[in-house]
Amino acid sequence: MKNNFLNNVLLDQLVAKHRCLVENFGFDLEVKKWFPYFGGSVCLKYRSESLSVLVTKGRDGIGYDVGNGDSAKEYWYSIDILWNYLQGNDEYKKMEPNHEFDFITEQIEWLREVFSSANQAETEARLHELELSRSRILFG
Repeated sequence: MKNNFLNNVLLDQLVAKHRCLVENFGFDLEVKKWFPYFGGSVCLKYRSESLSVLVTKGRDGIGYDVGNGDSAKEYWYSIDILWNYLQGNDEYKKMEPNHEFDFITEQIEWLREVFSSANQAETEARLHELELSRSRILFG
């Protein structure tokens, strides 16, 4: 019983922290879930017409991923990959930690533009290149 209460408190705190996605940017909270595995984690999924934001919280902290708004073709990109794309980096560089949510809220219009149907193919090709670059740097 105590764990269920703590899980709900954690979910509610995470929803409150990200309330501006709904109130200021027109997203709907589509998924709000607690997973008991590996000490527990939380997942929130926000969706708008052209953009989706996935928020996960586990033992390692809060992580953010962004994808297009089409759930049938959903593919998630980490914020550091999107930050590299915005910076025009040819090779992956590490983003400063703990600025991911600020990046989303500050760059929401840019994110909507790059994931729009007109730009989606070009965006995804470039993001995949950056993912490969990150993989080579991190794993050799």
